Amino acid sequence: MHITSHMDVRMNQRGIRKQLVELAIECGEIDGDRYVLGRSQIDLELAELNRRRKLLMEAAQKGGIVVALEGEAAITAFRCDSFSKFLARRAAFQVAEAGRHGH
Repeated sequence: MHITSHMDVRMNQRGIRKQLVELAIECGEIDGDRYVLGRSQIDLELAELNRRRKLLMEAAQKGGIVVALEGEAAITAFRCDSFSKFLARRAAFQVAEAGRHGH
């Protein structure tokens, strides 16, 4: 985004940092040729951040989460610290053996 000299002067006069301008463009509502980051939009964004923070804290308490996908299908989920390479290899071997024996 190019900031004109006029905009730079106004931002300095009004104590508005570039990051706030970027936030208004990212989260604000479009009103003609303007982005408006009003109180109601700020409250919505804060509520979403709080919701995400709560979920992230829950995931952190579990040591992280792994989700395995096959194409568009989610096939399993587990805690990061519960994964065992040995057990995964053994299970893959058993599946391959069953396939060879027609089970």
